[in-house]
Amino acid sequence: MKNIMLNLDGHSVFSPSSSEMWLNCSGSLLANMKVRQEGMDKGSEAAAEGTVAHEMAEIWLKTGKKPIDRIDDVIEVDGYSIVVTADMLGYVEEYVNWCNAQDGEKFVEVKVDFSHLMPVPNQKGTSDHVCISGNKLTITDLKYGMGVKVDAEHNTQLQIYALGALEEFGFIYDIKTVEMRICQPRLHHFSTWEITVEELLAFGEHVKKKAREAWSENAPRSVSEKGCMWCKVKATCPTMAKYVESAVDDAFAAVDESNESIINRIDEGEYLMQIPEVSDLNIEQLEKIYSKIKPVKSFFDEVEKKLFDFALKGGKMTAYKLVAGRTTRKWIDESVVHQFFADNGLDENTFNPRSLVSPAQAEKLCKANSIPLSDMDLLIASRIGKPTIAPIGDKRKEFIPNEDLADSVDWQD
Repeated sequence: MKNIMLNLDGHSVFSPSSSEMWLNCSGSLLANMKVRQEGMDKGSEAAAEGTVAHEMAEIWLKTGKKPIDRIDDVIEVDGYSIVVTADMLGYVEEYVNWCNAQDGEKFVEVKVDFSHLMPVPNQKGTSDHVCISGNKLTITDLKYGMGVKVDAEHNTQLQIYALGALEEFGFIYDIKTVEMRICQPRLHHFSTWEITVEELLAFGEHVKKKAREAWSENAPRSVSEKGCMWCKVKATCPTMAKYVESAVDDAFAAVDESNESIINRIDEGEYLMQIPEVSDLNIEQLEKIYSKIKPVKSFFDEVEKKLFDFALKGGKMTAYKLVAGRTTRKWIDESVVHQFFADNGLDENTFNPRSLVSPAQAEKLCKANSIPLSDMDLLIASRIGKPTIAPIGDKRKEFIPNEDLADSVDWQD
């Protein structure tokens, strides 16, 4: 393990950006570190583009000037040539404006040390933006990618950064609450989450325990949506193979059987029998299995659709339930909103840097400019998001559909 630790080009062993992985699957840490050490993880163009966007944001926040002189510059990152464009600066501006709208003492690209949480020393990272106002610590993270929408709530990467920032600033400031924020300008997504210092420190104890578990050559592996999403070794992971075998066994059945026989096996609990582990299969066999992936996925998508339609019509399941999707808000008439802020003395560049700010961003503007939030009530239309199927123990309230609801509502995605 010492050799692995010494060959990661200065990167922390317990990277906060991959914390969802090793916190959910202890065995993933060393396996993924080996991939990094052997140079098999080459990064991506999207990641390189994000690095350049962060660089432009850092320059802008530190100098207070938009780096328009960098437009058309070509920056080499991990073998990719990334061009700084006006569009890139336009998106970065949304992040910069969000950071600058805060009151308090601000710090850009803060080096934080979270070694006190880990079983090995020199575990550090960089928090994009830190602001301290009164008893409140706020960290803001810029995510330039467009692939996956990321929320601040219970975000493990931000919580680890916050623990590092608390270690850095906690002895200077009397911090009581911590706000974590994620800005994804290309997805027009701004997410915030606030917790107490006590809650954050409790999470830190959880991190300590899981980090110790992960720093073991025989650490157990487990399958989860977030934990496996960015894992570099899931294709050859025995635990994933066992998980898949329980889900798609009949996709590999060598004998024909009637639909009645399959239905009987489902009723008797014998459907999805054990299949060989991936490590026991050769390339030719793996190719044959790979050809089954799309049909199997289509089958499971259809199963989910059937359950969703059943629940939406009021049906009751024993292990799952229907819960409401997240409520979203949008402006009823953008021209009226423009006039609203203009009448309240706000410069257009404040509320419409590239496009009109969202209702959530507008609320922050109103608070900063002493405008009553209730004055915006008639400008906003709220719509309930499309319901989704969740485990019966999910903390969200059960969604009870009205009769014929599916025919009367145009659900938002």
